Amino acid sequence: MKDVSYVISVRFKKGCYRHIRIDGQYTLLNLALAILDSFDFDYDHLNSFYMDNKRPSDEEYQILTDPMMPIVADKIGNDYTLNELHLKKGQKFKYIYHFGPNWTFNCRVENFIIEEKIKMFYTII
Repeated sequence: MKDVSYVISVRFKKGCYRHIRIDGQYTLLNLALAILDSFDFDYDHLNSFYMDNKRPSDEEYQILTDPMMPIVADKIGNDYTLNELHLKKGQKFKYIYHFGPNWTFNCRVENFIIEEKIKMFYTII
């Protein structure tokens, strides 16, 4: 497989967004950590990706940032790389962190870049 990295636009609130470039070999856990880090959040609450951009969803991937977290979804995002999800340009999905306040990050695949490795697992562009 060719090297692929993705440029994902992440909007937290109106006017508050990041563009994250992440290598396709990394998992949804890595993307979650990149999102949380870029918005200065800690990593200590339940969180999930909703790859069909809906909640509730059959395409929910729970992220386990702590081995003591309860498992509430059928799919664990730590086990899936971005390449395995076959992301497409323009695809929208949600990432929800901390199910109390439901911090919602609206994500969109802006682009993908083939055969160009990045040195770190993600960069903010």
